[in-house]
Amino acid sequence: MLTLDIANAVLLDPGRVIRPAVTTWTRVEPLPLSTDLQPGLAAPIADPLWLLARQWQFLEFAGEDAGTPIEVRIDGDSAPLARVLAGIPDKQAATRATDYDNSAMPLEVVVEREPVWATHPRLAAEAGLQLQRMLTAAKLTSLYKSFVAAYPLEPPADGSAGADRDGVEWLALAGGRALDGRLLAATLRLLRNPDGSLSDLPPQPAIATKSRQTALSVLQDWLAWYGELLVDPVSADAWNAQRQEYAFTLSAATPDGELSLEADEYADRHLDWYALRGSATGLDAAASVATPLAPRPVLPVPAQYAGKPADRYWEFEDQTINFGALTAGPTDLSRLLLAEFGLIYGNDWFVIPLRLPVGSVTRIAHCAVRDTFGVETLVTPSRNDDGTPWAMFELSERPAGLSSAGRRTPATRDWWLLAPTLAQTLEGDALERVALFRDEMANMAWAVEHRVQGASGMPYARYDEASIRAARSTADAAGVTGLVYRLATAVPEHWLPLVPVPAAGSNPALAPVTQYERRAMLRVDADGQRSRVQPKGLLLRTDPGVAVDAEPPLRIEDEEIGRAGIVVERNFQLARWVDGRTLVWLGRSKQYGLGEGSSGLRFDVLSGT
Repeated sequence: MLTLDIANAVLLDPGRVIRPAVTTWTRVEPLPLSTDLQPGLAAPIADPLWLLARQWQFLEFAGEDAGTPIEVRIDGDSAPLARVLAGIPDKQAATRATDYDNSAMPLEVVVEREPVWATHPRLAAEAGLQLQRMLTAAKLTSLYKSFVAAYPLEPPADGSAGADRDGVEWLALAGGRALDGRLLAATLRLLRNPDGSLSDLPPQPAIATKSRQTALSVLQDWLAWYGELLVDPVSADAWNAQRQEYAFTLSAATPDGELSLEADEYADRHLDWYALRGSATGLDAAASVATPLAPRPVLPVPAQYAGKPADRYWEFEDQTINFGALTAGPTDLSRLLLAEFGLIYGNDWFVIPLRLPVGSVTRIAHCAVRDTFGVETLVTPSRNDDGTPWAMFELSERPAGLSSAGRRTPATRDWWLLAPTLAQTLEGDALERVALFRDEMANMAWAVEHRVQGASGMPYARYDEASIRAARSTADAAGVTGLVYRLATAVPEHWLPLVPVPAAGSNPALAPVTQYERRAMLRVDADGQRSRVQPKGLLLRTDPGVAVDAEPPLRIEDEEIGRAGIVVERNFQLARWVDGRTLVWLGRSKQYGLGEGSSGLRFDVLSGT
């Protein structure tokens, strides 16, 4: 035990109990938290210097002696689009081009449309049912069976139904019992007058004299309905199978000559002015008088958009738009520019209303802005003065080295295109879908037909067809035991090979240019019989008008099938045009895929069963 010895200590009060002394401290601090939100919403200011500090922080003391624009005068002229060429330009471009009236049809429909009735028997049968309804309304129900006997819906004679079980059953039900509306319409068009009326009844079927006039009226109304139901061209001339994209050219007659614009990479179903550039191809657009813009003064207004930062401190901002939550990668330049404009730049952007005719090219010759101090400023185009190829909101010039063949062509960058395009469309399910991707292990690429049109015109999955055949092959080989040598492993039949080959006209030794050529898949049955499996859709065809074995081989440029791959689809689209008409057409689109794939293809394989 520890003993403390204190010398000379004196106890003054022996009766007092000695206890240890402990000193404590209590910390007192303010609590700024409160459940009352009113003071924070009021944002009271107690120090006037705070306002001055905020002005300094927002650089309001560094003001410029600049006024606010209050009046803008614009002079210029417009020229309507006159001609359109579907497809890649060639020496016969002027002959192939057709006149274009933007009030009749938007540009997307003109470019994307392709034949519908020839590949969709079910629609032809439904058109026949519409005639039955119209005959019933006219009390001519008995004539429908006569029309069916004269224009029956026949199944394809080439046996192309394949494994489309639903389509085969539908053809078995409708074959010979349904009216082929496409065949009847082709017959009636031969009897149509220039004004749309029918000159006479078709030779078949025979119709009683008392019913001929009523039947003629019904057929005339039905033919008009048939023509307005779908946009059905003769062929899909604008589709470039080698690029899996659309290509077309527009032209307009301007005071400075014929202005031609071309687009050769359109495939995303959103067409606008920036999809086109200058072209050296002349389409012989007829001379027209340019329409001058009315030089009336207009009032500029500040630019407004959703999520725009508030101009004042006490102004509440829209909470539905949050630019801070915008995600962008290093290569998303357009998205980064949008965020920078929306969050960083000041509120000195103004919008000038300018009414232009739809489907025209416009040139701004003079743009003068007058501000609140009476100072008038001439606004020039946003382009580099030193001639370097950079511009903003301008059409690109035609590629260097292209000659205009002696034609007087205006400068493309001086004109702007207000394209007659659609604001919104409705898209149906894909009638056909093909995925094209690289297979580095097999040193080739593949075109996989996921969906194709069947015997009835409705889509079906080719995977189901391949699965059924693979199950049969497995059952046939069930009795084989031991080691089996295979020259190559099996690949599903709807995987069509794309083999790299030298491009036509290229020199593999000096400047090798590679293309992918579509080949047939080899089928080997259990009995050793071999056959070539060709594509069953239209996306991998070059000439659907001939047999698939007789058409030229499809070749796709090497750069079109990148590491991401591509997915190409065909589906119906619906939209309304400026006159209120409803347009339905069949078009194609291309988008990025899901990356590279692997078929598992190997050669010289020895495996056990």
